[in-house]
Amino acid sequence: DLHTLSLIIGQLINSLICTIVKNYIAEARPICENAVKIHSSYGMPSRHTQITIFFSAYLTLWIIYRLKLFQKVWKILWITLLWLLGFLVAYSRVYFCDHTVLQVSVGAFLGTIFGFIWFYFIHFYIAITFFPIIADLSIAKYFYIKDLSNIDNVLYHEYNLLNELNQKLNDNTLYKNSNQTFKSKSN
Repeated sequence: DLHTLSLIIGQLINSLICTIVKNYIAEARPICENAVKIHSSYGMPSRHTQITIFFSAYLTLWIIYRLKLFQKVWKILWITLLWLLGFLVAYSRVYFCDHTVLQVSVGAFLGTIFGFIWFYFIHFYIAITFFPIIADLSIAKYFYIKDLSNIDNVLYHEYNLLNELNQKLNDNTLYKNSNQTFKSKSN
């Protein structure tokens, strides 16, 4: 799916931005007495936090705009779990003395901002303008890359489509098996 591919590309760009900012700021990691390991790379911003929060921010907007669940409580639950995951990663980076609170906060800020910007750029510009063209390319067809932008409820649609296909396959298998049994009894 082109939306999933866009998320992966966004995550790679997000990581590149983090590397550029780390090398520009060049702030060391904290030195702690109980540190498990000593790092040679810079600490500002926290890459783990930035990547996790980018993921949380992007998927939050994806859940709000693209995921059509029947009950709003499920959206709230998924969004809460995403941000809890982001918070736990950020907390662990400080707890294990890999980063300072400021380094984690800057990583969270950059991840949030870039996650929101990337989502809006992809879903309200690229998806509308270029996804149909990309999905029609030979290489996209070869790798089964598709554009699901026009499907209102992708999960519901895929679930029902696969269930129908599975039922037809089971019906055909049962029909073939019963046909073979009938033929063998008549011989």
